[in-house]
Amino acid sequence: MKNLHFQYQIFKKKIGIVSLFCAFIFIGVSIVQMQLVYAVSDSFTVQTLVGEDTNPPSVPGGFVVTPIASTQINLSWSASTDDFIFSGYHVWRDGVQIATTTQLSYQDTGLSASTTYSYYVTAYDSFFNESASSTLISTTTLAEVVTPSVSEDESSAVYGSMSVLKENVLSMEIFPNTHSALIRFSTDEFVKAVVRWGKTSSYELGSLVENAYTKIHETTISGLDADTKYYVRIEGESRTGVYGVIYTGTFITLEPEDMFPPENVRNLDADEKGEGIYLSWTNPEDEDFERVRVVRSEKFYPSDIADGLVVYEGSRESVLDTYDTEGADILYYTVFSYDARGNISSGSVLRFVRSLGDDELITLDPAENDIGLKYEDIFLVQDGERIPWDAENIRIDGTKQFTISIPYESLPEHLKTIYVIMKKVEGGVVKTFSFLLRINAERTAYTSTVAPLGVLGNFPIQISVFDFKTMQVGYIEGVIESRIVSEYEDFVQDRDYGFIGSIFNDIPPIGWVIGAILIFLFVRFRYIFV
Repeated sequence: MKNLHFQYQIFKKKIGIVSLFCAFIFIGVSIVQMQLVYAVSDSFTVQTLVGEDTNPPSVPGGFVVTPIASTQINLSWSASTDDFIFSGYHVWRDGVQIATTTQLSYQDTGLSASTTYSYYVTAYDSFFNESASSTLISTTTLAEVVTPSVSEDESSAVYGSMSVLKENVLSMEIFPNTHSALIRFSTDEFVKAVVRWGKTSSYELGSLVENAYTKIHETTISGLDADTKYYVRIEGESRTGVYGVIYTGTFITLEPEDMFPPENVRNLDADEKGEGIYLSWTNPEDEDFERVRVVRSEKFYPSDIADGLVVYEGSRESVLDTYDTEGADILYYTVFSYDARGNISSGSVLRFVRSLGDDELITLDPAENDIGLKYEDIFLVQDGERIPWDAENIRIDGTKQFTISIPYESLPEHLKTIYVIMKKVEGGVVKTFSFLLRINAERTAYTSTVAPLGVLGNFPIQISVFDFKTMQVGYIEGVIESRIVSEYEDFVQDRDYGFIGSIFNDIPPIGWVIGAILIFLFVRFRYIFV
């Protein structure tokens, strides 16, 4: 046992030495950090709290107790101070703490009529030191007011004949938002208000009831539809039990904020003309389209509105680029479109080769797909719904715009450009239009809005990804099938009937009519065929 006790003493000494050594290291590192932080200043002040705060705050003064109604008493007082960190106040009724607050007033509700209550207030700090109590004040609630009872079924009829109390309103403000509305008003007398609202003058959607009588009123209605007209009525109950209408009116919620980028320009073309390069395009048909910005670079397609030299900004559909490019043979252009809210399209792109005097596509290598770009990484969304790929094909409604996007997390961080080429055949001639995918404001996806294709047919599409060295690191290709979808076809396509259903899907409406007539004739005159 002695040997064990001796070994334990040695162990304690070792632990003590190690602890002391660690403490010195911690203090040394802390000093170095403090020197690094305050190296730009000749002096600094370090405030350290030693021991505990034992001094309570000052006693709340100016304590006032006012009976407001048969069920409510209001309390108010002046501020307390503390030598360190002040925290708040405790409210006491009949010797029992009923509330904690940081305000200088309190509304005690749910009381009994014609009943006497005693109140005082204390202040406390962050160390829970509590001051002496304020003056003890007793008061009595008002006598109960007898009013006719109204059942829930009768309430609408009674409110319809309610007296008007507009003379008690001092101010009324309604601040509508997209999906909510803030209502703020004041009255010259204490009133308990009820706010009712709806899409009609029946105020059918809901109501909010204040739990106390007050002169300053504020409430928020939420869960509203955007860009919608609402009817609102505010009813009030005075502390003497008089009911009346305070306000009736309407408001319209704000339109939803437009976060969607506009379509890219179409038919982007370039030709050498005189001393410059003549660019032309067709502006998008978006109702809120505002302008375009043409950006040029000699390195690669500008992927941002500031990624190169601005050639033109305005609402025209052509420009002559006469800037001296010091003999550069290959020029890259991106045309960005803006809407009225400042949203920017992904950008239509063009590569112009001076030696050829024409625009030319860059060469893509289908085998270069180091990042493993897959079809499931490419999202095509139309009418808010994602359209699935069928092998290498995807079918869309050619009468509607759609978006192409790739989730942000599907691609590496070092990307420079996501380049898209779509092709179509017109009069036996293959035409191409190319554009970029641009990261959205939320940084959740690289995306582009594409105008309605407008014609029936197949549109081959190539999507390639380039890194910051403009080296191709990803590639995928497929076919977008554009269909001019009728209401009937849309109805049929929304249902999956399997293999047999796919056969019936191809039968036009007239075929069903003829088939029904033939079946009727067969049943009616079947003896002919027997």
